[in-house]
Amino acid sequence: MIVLDLLDVLDFLAEEQRELALSALFSELTIYSHYVILESQLNWDGDASYTEFKKYQNEVIRECAKIEISFWGSVVRRYLGLEPLTLRTELWL
Repeated sequence: MIVLDLLDVLDFLAEEQRELALSALFSELTIYSHYVILESQLNWDGDASYTEFKKYQNEVIRECAKIEISFWGSVVRRYLGLEPLTLRTELWL
């Protein structure tokens, strides 16, 4: 699966598939994206449903991926010694 495919189907994956796919994506993201995702989870309104939480989390994950794919994201990734992330980056499930 490539990053583009995952971002397209993220809202429709079953829990087990979502867990595997996100694990593969997280292994490609920088520590900065990990912190942003964690911070957004910690700031989530706990009164909302789990379905709403997943939608919110998916949007945060998409934004993190888009930022890392951008020019500035590639600069940060290069600084960290990582390969550039593209929509065609292969995710190994």
